[in-house]
Amino acid sequence: MKSWNALALTILGLAATSANAGDYIGVAQPYFYHGGFYVNTAGMTRTNRPACATRDFVTLEEGSDMSNPLLKAKFAILLSAFMSDRKVYLGGTGTCTSEGDEIIFIVSPGTSS
Repeated sequence: MKSWNALALTILGLAATSANAGDYIGVAQPYFYHGGFYVNTAGMTRTNRPACATRDFVTLEEGSDMSNPLLKAKFAILLSAFMSDRKVYLGGTGTCTSEGDEIIFIVSPGTSS
């Protein structure tokens, strides 16, 4: 039984150290394309991106349904920051869509979470 516990702890430890969650700081460009909501991060400082993040775009965890109040709040931050040329902080989940876009959990005005 102890060997199973040690194996489980080892696997959990490896999973925790191998999972990167991206940090994005800068002016983000939000936009809708074919019914999906994306954020262009090409001009942002990007660190700790997961290997699955192969494009300059990210998407929000809430998807594209603008009836979601949380998505509305994040969109308001992104759009107002973009229109006023201000920096935002985006914090990723470490997971990506099938298109290679990291899924974003945190949207915060300013340069840190």
